[in-house]
Amino acid sequence: MVASAVALGLLVALRTRVALGLDPSLDAAFLWDLQAGEVQFWAAWALVGALLLHWSPRRPGGVLFVGATGLLLAISALELAFCEVTGSRVDFEVLGFFWEDLGSVWMLARSELRWVHPAALVASLLVAWLPWRFGPAADPAWSRVLLVPLFVPFVGWGLTGRPRSPAPFTELQPSLVEQLWWDGVGRLGDDVLAPDPADLVPLAVERRAEGPLPNVVVVFLESIGAGATTLHVPDQATTPTLAGLAANGLWAEDASTVVPHTSKSLATALCGEVPQLVRDIREARPGGVKGPCLPALLAGLGYRTAFFQTARDDYEQRAELVHFLGFHRFFGRDAWGDVPDVNYFGAEDRVMLAPGLAWSTDAPGPFLAVYNTLVSHHDYTVPRGFRTRAWPGAVRGRGRYLNAVRYVDDFVDRLVDAHRAAGLLDRTVFLFIGDHGEAFGEHGRNLHDLVLWEEGVHVPLVIWGPTVLGGRTGRIEGPRSALDLVPTILELVGVEVTQGAPRGMSLLGPVPTDRVLHHSCWRSHRCLAERRDRTKLIHHYGERPDELFDLVADPGETQNLAVPGPALDARLAELEAWRGRNLGQYLALEEAFIAAQQAPSDSPAVATWGGRMGLLGCAPVSEEVVPGESLWLSCQWRVAEKLDTSWQVRTRLGGSVEAAWRPRMSTWPTWKWPVGYAVADSVRIRVPQDAAPGPLGVEVGWERSGLALTDESGEEWREVATVQVRPFPTDRPAP
Repeated sequence: MVASAVALGLLVALRTRVALGLDPSLDAAFLWDLQAGEVQFWAAWALVGALLLHWSPRRPGGVLFVGATGLLLAISALELAFCEVTGSRVDFEVLGFFWEDLGSVWMLARSELRWVHPAALVASLLVAWLPWRFGPAADPAWSRVLLVPLFVPFVGWGLTGRPRSPAPFTELQPSLVEQLWWDGVGRLGDDVLAPDPADLVPLAVERRAEGPLPNVVVVFLESIGAGATTLHVPDQATTPTLAGLAANGLWAEDASTVVPHTSKSLATALCGEVPQLVRDIREARPGGVKGPCLPALLAGLGYRTAFFQTARDDYEQRAELVHFLGFHRFFGRDAWGDVPDVNYFGAEDRVMLAPGLAWSTDAPGPFLAVYNTLVSHHDYTVPRGFRTRAWPGAVRGRGRYLNAVRYVDDFVDRLVDAHRAAGLLDRTVFLFIGDHGEAFGEHGRNLHDLVLWEEGVHVPLVIWGPTVLGGRTGRIEGPRSALDLVPTILELVGVEVTQGAPRGMSLLGPVPTDRVLHHSCWRSHRCLAERRDRTKLIHHYGERPDELFDLVADPGETQNLAVPGPALDARLAELEAWRGRNLGQYLALEEAFIAAQQAPSDSPAVATWGGRMGLLGCAPVSEEVVPGESLWLSCQWRVAEKLDTSWQVRTRLGGSVEAAWRPRMSTWPTWKWPVGYAVADSVRIRVPQDAAPGPLGVEVGWERSGLALTDESGEEWREVATVQVRPFPTDRPAP
């Protein structure tokens, strides 16, 4: 009982701190009302604990209870700290993300630690330890007799107090256990609807124009929303370069992203398709995108394609995502060598300049170069030596953010100048687009993943390249989307779509003023939005009241016009149907992809491991690699009998660097492979940063339950290729 009372007091204090961070003007009565869910849970918890501690204070039941109290309190305290940073509650998808990539989560969390967070953890441990250490003396029987009836009324008060909190505090009110319970219940009713057959038809293009093909450079402006730019806020001197390019090119005043998260935005803009509306980056798996995407379409016309970033290669499987989007080459953090990191994700953006330009000019023919910037990502750290300025009145780290936006604009200036110096401007078109915006508490949330208000989805979009554009300048009118990049680029390079249809519309032509756009939060079951005419509807799945805004009369989205009734219900139903069709579309695409990657085969095996796994062929996607790059193998296997889940591919480079690979990245595991069928797979191998120039042998093998298998000749390895390691054709510049 004492432990529960202390736990409740600590969480009341933490929740009060979070609420005051969202709105310092809240009064004491309202802050107390926010605690209803917490009081209700801990009152019930205390009643259970009273019985356990009464009958077995030091026996397993009592020890388990006080230990569970400390653990639950620690997790609840961490969850409130998460809410303080992001403005949103933890759900099962967040827990899954923590489990999958704890290292990345810890780096982000460490950047936001305040003294109160470790203090809360220490208090949690004390709550668990003191009753166990002192036993009944610390929690005497008379206290249980006295406290039990005192806690009972709190249960009823908790039940009746919940509905009183308005947005954005409704989601702050439940305890962690209640929050997770309703999150789990909500996910049970996912509707998967049959897609329109046209949504399953892949794109095909044919060139109809004459003359040389233009080069295409796409720059994703990390976390830069429209409101952070000079282009959209003229008295805000953050992006003068971007504003200058827009003045001599084309820019969309009303452009938005579909899902405010980088990996999803990349898939949206480079495939011209709504990504999978789930947290998992399924686009980074075989069959995860509706291909072919822009890189593959342009490759079919003779383009070389490459993707550049300074962020870590492994975060959210970026190397895999880039590969399945269809790029020839991927240069991430591992390719840049011994340059200092600027934040917990990677190096500063300028390190891409010289290598990127060297790749662009290294071979003849047109190219598609995509750059994904980093410095403007949380925690908004600019490299040493970059001159910052003060931003009076900026809150919640927004001043740091605006300086990071200035740095990215400087990178844009240097990138354009580098292409000018190389004599490429006359045949190159540039497209600059924010992958999403960034929130600083405007609507009670921070960062971007759960922000469908304008600060999260309204992004800058500029096209510049005077020769390729043929002198076209000015504003691009109407509601525009990241979905529009693919049809725009296809029109710029002079091709027509001969099969399928892009989801978006070319930015070079008009769009209906009543165009309907949809948006989704990165984490599912948290928020969806629909933009129609001049209004935007945001559905919050009951965590907040649904919102309807008139974006013309109320661009700051401060006046909720939603009125319960048939009209609102119809729009909400259409939102849910949009998501249901998306889930059905990708389920059908995945099934079709898996079916296409396997076929009966009686071809002789090159090697067979364990008498059951046969190799039919394996070849590198690229014959050349650079240190730190990913080498991809395209392989075909055949099983002689049913397998279990313990089989993994082994790879070896140069006879020494070994690694394991999950077959088909677990989308079609070995235990599902049909006997006698050839099954295709893409296998990724990381080339070491210290790899010396010259030939490098590539070998494959198999293991089962961690034990290496041998082939029919008693060998573990079979060499399948030799690739050439070459350095970048230019020195890597210092930051």
